Amino acid sequence: MTVPSIPEGQEVNREVQIYRDIDNVYCEPGLISILILSRGNHFVFKKCFETTLSSLKGYRGDLEYIFLEQGWDTDPEGAYNNVQFFNEVTEHIDRSLVVLPKHNGGINYGINQLWQLARGEYVLFLESDWICGHPGEKWLEYGKMILDHNEDIGILQVRSIGDPNENWGVGKPEFSPWSCPGRDGVEDRPIVFEEKGLYFYVAKEKMYGVNNNPALWRKKMRDELGPMQEPEPWSDLRHGETTYQEAFMQTNWRAAHIRLPVYFHCPIRMRK
Repeated sequence: MTVPSIPEGQEVNREVQIYRDIDNVYCEPGLISILILSRGNHFVFKKCFETTLSSLKGYRGDLEYIFLEQGWDTDPEGAYNNVQFFNEVTEHIDRSLVVLPKHNGGINYGINQLWQLARGEYVLFLESDWICGHPGEKWLEYGKMILDHNEDIGILQVRSIGDPNENWGVGKPEFSPWSCPGRDGVEDRPIVFEEKGLYFYVAKEKMYGVNNNPALWRKKMRDELGPMQEPEPWSDLRHGETTYQEAFMQTNWRAAHIRLPVYFHCPIRMRK
């Protein structure tokens, strides 16, 4: 995972040692780490990873894929199939890694393990029950451009605003698909000032913008916030975002949302 590919045509000479110009080896400029957390259910994981890979097959930037599977206790067959599938489809991807903890420590535990290994300047975090619905790589190219040109943005959410999720989706009483205030509470900001017609949303007011939904995180912001709290092994292992969101509220980072339909929550019928 940590060794970049050799440029085509460049001779390999092990007698010469050249060091890369990186101040922080855990924050490589331009690299995007894609972190995937799964707990069995091969059908759902396969859909998530297949659609993500298909969407990014034309992306020309540097990517690394890190996958953590913690479904051995509840769905050993699904967990095994997930690992096999990940290794199969990433066989020719230079930067990919599988993490297999011996016990299920919960969502926050898995997230912390993934972040500890990520070396990207930006990080896309995915739980395996999200499906990429964008046909090409432009969403990630635009996402990187947004973070490159807007140093106040710490997190760029890529959950689809039009997601018809069964709990909070379009038309539901608690419709809030991207954790920002309503349309009056956001500002339009151009992706890059030189181009017209390409905009994204930025929350005008400070709000709880960090969560475990699909989003591009700035590594610098994550380092500032630190790891998430992990539950005791004997207690409820489900995630708790409250303290993390409160920490975010004490910073100067802002939350934004891309104006493209990228990730959609997997329907309940597929998660059963």
